[in-house]
Amino acid sequence: MELALDHGVIAAGDRSTDVHELEIELVDGTAADVVDVALDWANRHGLWSDSMHKARRGTLLAQGVTSLPVQRSRDTSVASLVDAVRANLSAVTNHMGGADHMTAIATDLHLVARALDEREAHPIEAIAGAIDALGHDATDDERIALLTDPTVNIAVIGLLHHIV
Repeated sequence: MELALDHGVIAAGDRSTDVHELEIELVDGTAADVVDVALDWANRHGLWSDSMHKARRGTLLAQGVTSLPVQRSRDTSVASLVDAVRANLSAVTNHMGGADHMTAIATDLHLVARALDEREAHPIEAIAGAIDALGHDATDDERIALLTDPTVNIAVIGLLHHIV
């Protein structure tokens, strides 16, 4: 496993965005090991998971993209639902998603919770309920604050154990 701290700026023409990230790269071991390390760092330091790579952020910045379409799950498998949740969560936390992304996240989390045992489902249902309660009139800052909350992030990272 390799951990790299990136701190800098992605620039494209006259546009730029700050980068502050800890990359966890699998060099040896299993994908589950990466999830365990991510959970440990999230628990200890309040970090959150973002599935958008720096290269993608740079491309979107260069293209002047300010919003991303809502990612829909390919099917109702846990893996597909979690992929869609992570993509929509990333869109919102990168200031490229809004209320429709939040609705999609909540809907997919409700579906994921139905596929899990009761102990695992409870925190996922609680997160989906908090997103539902936030409503369509929430500000970007309110959406991001909810999605980057350590409890939410740890639960979403934990879902990766179901797909690796």
